[in-house]
Amino acid sequence: MKPAMKHIVLTAIGCEPCRQFEQYLIANKTTSWLWLYSHIRPDMFEELGVKSTPTIVAQVGKNEYHVRAVGLQDCIEYHQTWKLPSSIITGDEEE
Repeated sequence: MKPAMKHIVLTAIGCEPCRQFEQYLIANKTTSWLWLYSHIRPDMFEELGVKSTPTIVAQVGKNEYHVRAVGLQDCIEYHQTWKLPSSIITGDEEE
């Protein structure tokens, strides 16, 4: 069985949409997602070409990351659809 995918929210200090997304996740009982700030991991932002926050990145392998959503509305929509019933059973995300 494949390990569960790890979600990372790329954020920046003073990012109001990031704060709103954090409140959305808390309200929806999603607290396991990792938050990384641009000043702490600028290399990851640069490597993935991330220029705006919030951005959701999925870690799909040991050193393999895929951008899944950019911007507040896109992040909320991704969160609402990423864990469909078939993916809950297998731990896989539907592509």
